Amino acid sequence: MGLEGRIVEFMDGDVLRIGYVRKQEHDKLHLIDARGRNISVSSDRTVLTHRSVAEADGLEEERRLMYVAITRARQ
Repeated sequence: MGLEGRIVEFMDGDVLRIGYVRKQEHDKLHLIDARGRNISVSSDRTVLTHRSVAEADGLEEERRLMYVAITRARQ
């Protein structure tokens, strides 16, 4: 699964942190963390992966189209 462009939550020791994946090389993720720092972590430390912006935009478009269809069906 390609993680570039996604927001991930990862373990940093005993602390759960969040970061934006700017690049993925094999099992290494190059992230920008919440403080704006560039860091590299192993992909094994990833706990949760959020949807990419493109996927979220597609979901919004799907919701909008369903709303339009329901509204037209009621008329």
